[in-house]
This record gives sequence, C-alpha cells and structure tokens, in this order.
Amino acid sequence: MGGYAIQKEGEKLKKVGLECSHEVSQQSFLVSNEKDRSVMTFFLLLGNIRDNPMKVTGGGMFVIEKSIFLTMLNAVVTYSIIMFQLSYLEKA
Repeated sequence: MGGYAIQKEGEKLKKVGLECSHEVSQQSFLVSNEKDRSVMTFFLLLGNIRDNPMKVTGGGMFVIEKSIFLTMLNAVVTYSIIMFQLSYLEKA
C-alpha cells in the first residue's frame, strides 16, 4: 500500500470516527453514566486523531505523496531498463 493510499485511508478513518463520536455523544446524553470509561476513552482518542494529521513521511522531513512515489518508481524503472540494455550490449 502506497503512502498516498495510507493518507487517504487515514482521512476516511478520521471522518468515520467523527461521525461515530456524534452518535455516541447523542446516546451518552440519553444514558448519562459518569462511570462509563469507554465513552471517555473514545472521546480522548478522537481528540488525538482530530488534531494530528495522518501522513506517511520520510523521517519527518517530507511527506511521501503519490507524485513523489511515482517519480521514484519512474527513476527505478528507467535505471533498470538502461542496465538491461547495457548488459545486452556486452553479450553481443
């Protein structure tokens, strides 16, 4: 799975989490149980997810996006083709 796909899945996870938090908050008002730690833990988790963007980075120095991944893949494929052609010339 590429960096771009991971970033998009992270955004989807955030969206689903926020939708769930809305439903949980509505239900928690109906059943107000102050000792319910699972609801509190859920809201703390969502608070952390909401404030931190999920991205794949290269050592925290740059974000690996689809364009960077495709550029690196292009360089590797081009290098491989050139090496294959040069090895063919040596055999001839």
